[in-house]
Amino acid sequence: MLAVGNRSQSHIKKNLSVSSANCFKFMKSTAMRKTRIFSAVFSLFLLVPASIIWAQTVTQQKGLTTTVFNLPQGIIKVYLPDDIRPGDIISGSFVLEPSGGTEKQRQRSLDDLLKTKLKIGEPVTVSETIQPLSQRYQVGSVASPLERITISSQCNISLIDGSNKMITSAIELRPVQPETISPSSGCIWPSHALTGSPVPVKGSFDGDLGTTRCTIGTQPATILAESPRACVVSFPETAKGSQTTQIRENGQEPCTRQIAGVDLQVTTGRLNLRKGENTFIDVKVTGLQNLPDKAILTITNMTPNVVTMTNGNLQVIPIWPPADSAGGTFSVLCPAVSNSTGNFSVNINLDLPQPGATLTAAEDCPPGYKRLSCQCNATVAITKSGNSLKAVPKAECKGQYGVGINTFPVCSVLSVVYGWGV
Repeated sequence: MLAVGNRSQSHIKKNLSVSSANCFKFMKSTAMRKTRIFSAVFSLFLLVPASIIWAQTVTQQKGLTTTVFNLPQGIIKVYLPDDIRPGDIISGSFVLEPSGGTEKQRQRSLDDLLKTKLKIGEPVTVSETIQPLSQRYQVGSVASPLERITISSQCNISLIDGSNKMITSAIELRPVQPETISPSSGCIWPSHALTGSPVPVKGSFDGDLGTTRCTIGTQPATILAESPRACVVSFPETAKGSQTTQIRENGQEPCTRQIAGVDLQVTTGRLNLRKGENTFIDVKVTGLQNLPDKAILTITNMTPNVVTMTNGNLQVIPIWPPADSAGGTFSVLCPAVSNSTGNFSVNINLDLPQPGATLTAAEDCPPGYKRLSCQCNATVAITKSGNSLKAVPKAECKGQYGVGINTFPVCSVLSVVYGWGV
C-alpha cells in the first residue's frame, strides 16, 4: 500500500478569563506567557479557589499528551507524545509553575517542587524511569527535557514527592501499525502554526529529543516531546510571519521547510463595569497569507449567567483564505453586556489546516471560491539482499491545491507512507 500525505486539523486554544466584581482590573498573566504551551491567559482580577491538593488531569491534543499535577506548591506539567505505542523509545519534558504572591514565596515553592520525582512507564529496572526533577530542571528554558524511556506493554506516569507519596495516571497506548513515513521524505510541517504553541512535526525520529535540533527563523526551538514517528516543537511567540524551519535528527541531513507564524491577539473594551453596562472583546488574527483551506475560530462564553455576548454565546466563525497573497489579517469584534457580578470566562479556539486533512468540499465553499487538488502518484522499488527486503518509495505531485480565489499553494510531496505485507 502506498499513499501520498496531504493535510489534517490541529486544535489551537487561547483563553480569556474575566472577573466581574464591581471593579475590573486588567492584567496579562506573565507567568503563563513565559511557559505558554496551549494558551495565553488574560485575566481581569480573576478570583480562584485555593489549589487542589494532589489532583491531576491528562489531556491529548496537538501532538502532546499533557499530564498536569496540581500541588499546594504549584503546578507540574509533563509533556509526552500522543502516539505512544508498545515498544517505542520516547522522550518528553516538564514545566514547573511554582505558587506564591512574592518572589520569595515562589522560590520556596520551586524548591519544594524540585524535591519531587517522575516515574514513567513500567520498566524492567525501576531506576531507568525514576527521574528526580532537580537533576533535569533547566532554569529559564521553555521546558526541561526528560531522559528517554523505552515503553513496554503499558505506560503510567507517577509523581513522587519528598516523603515518597505517589500519585499515578495511566497513558493510553496506540495500537502498533505497520505504516511508516519514509526517511527520504524528510519531515512534514504544517503550512501555518500559532505562535507560542506546540507544533507536531511528522517524520522518522529515534524517540530521543536530545538528539534532535530545530531552528525557526534564526531562533533555536525547544523540542517538547518525541516518538519514533513525530516530534513536537514549541513554536516561538516572536516567530510571526514567514519563517524558515530546519530540523535535524541525530546528525542526519536537515529537513528545511517554510511555515507561516500566525499570531492571535485578544483585547477588551471598558473593564470597570456595573450590571447592565457594555464592553467588547476584540480578536485579531494575523499571518494568514497563503492559507490553503479555511481556519475555524470558535468563541465560547463559558459563563453566560455572568455576561452575555451580543452576537451569541457560541460563535463558530470560518476564516477563508484571503483573496490574494497580500491579505492575511482577520478580526472580529464581540460586544458583551454584564448580567451580574462574578467570574466569567471566554474560550477562544483557532483550528488551522494541517498536513493530512481533507480539503473543504467544493459545494461548501463560499461564492467565488474554488477547490483545487494535487495530481499525485507513487511507486516503490523493492530489492532483496540475502534475507532482507528494502523498499524505496518515490512520489511526485503536480499542480496547485487548496481552497481560494486567485492564490493557491503549489503542490509538492510532503511524505510517502507505506505498509508492508507478506
